[in-house]
Amino acid sequence: RFNTSRAASLKSLNMVVVYDAEGRVVHSIMDDIAEAGGTKQENPLKEIAPTICQYMNKEHCLDLIQYVCKYSDTLSDDLSEVEKVELYDINQEGMSIEVVLCRQDNCVCIHPEIPWYGNKVCTTADDVIESLSLMSRSCGLNGDI
Repeated sequence: RFNTSRAASLKSLNMVVVYDAEGRVVHSIMDDIAEAGGTKQENPLKEIAPTICQYMNKEHCLDLIQYVCKYSDTLSDDLSEVEKVELYDINQEGMSIEVVLCRQDNCVCIHPEIPWYGNKVCTTADDVIESLSLMSRSCGLNGDI
């Protein structure tokens, strides 16, 4: 968790996100978009997502930061302002990561959606592990997921 004294100044960029009392994301604008278009599909990774997220947050937090740097345009290589990074959901198309950036007393929360390696569609735990491993290796990390 990030510094709660900084949480009061937390601002969200271009995303509508609802948090529960524990600080977990329970609803995002992506849910609204999917529902409005009638394209919301059942997530085949729904049952294993919490386990994978918990594992990645505990064991591979630095990998997550590197994924955001390499696979999105929301973070540069300067990680000095990163206060927190957390993988909070996965689906067949990719992963949802929360990054809190703080400079002095001002914090900003960003929520990049990172596609799986090579824009692969992942439907099993093995698919996800393989994609995470390839992503880590492409970031110069060891890839042992």
